[in-house]
Amino acid sequence: MSSQEISPDVDLDTLNALPATTFAAQVHPLLSSLAARIFALPARSPVRPYPEVVAITARATEPQTVAAIAAVLTPPYADRTAHNIAWLAFDEILENLPLLTLERYRETLSRLSTLEPPANTVAGTNSDTGHCWVAASATALLHFMDDPTAVWVPKSKSDSLAIRSLSERVTTSAEMQPHIPGLLEWLGDANWPPYTSCRQQLARFPEVAVGPARR
Repeated sequence: MSSQEISPDVDLDTLNALPATTFAAQVHPLLSSLAARIFALPARSPVRPYPEVVAITARATEPQTVAAIAAVLTPPYADRTAHNIAWLAFDEILENLPLLTLERYRETLSRLSTLEPPANTVAGTNSDTGHCWVAASATALLHFMDDPTAVWVPKSKSDSLAIRSLSERVTTSAEMQPHIPGLLEWLGDANWPPYTSCRQQLARFPEVAVGPARR
């Protein structure tokens, strides 16, 4: 990792040396700092890999870190900032963990997958959208963990888990072929978040992608 990719506020060596409990207490502040840099000025968003994510991922198997991430993910979210922090924890960390490591989060994911907004929740509020979003994301990740044949094209602009399913589980042009039409649909607008990833997936097997793309 080059020095340009590391935030001056994050010392990876220092974080790696912290005792497990002390490090776990830093999970929320690290994600909060990253969220501020990403969402405050989206046009100047930092370049991946994010050092905060690197640090947390490196210690994602520690029980204290598991508990800290679970706390960040659990609604209700008090405001948009808390919602963004939870989204980063899920999208940048959980969805990219090895399957074996993800087993440590199964209890958390199972609990999150069953969440429903409280009866008095106002539709469209942080609490409402937080419950709906995290429950759907947890359900999808559990499905990915439990079904080794689960492969799909992005169903929404934020469905990055679909790209992981294609990257890890599609290894031949024959396996990719059924997914070509869905991938091509995401090439309709270069501003859509899945655009680049879908294009990269199509480029893996040009022998089955070129013909449909021309049509």
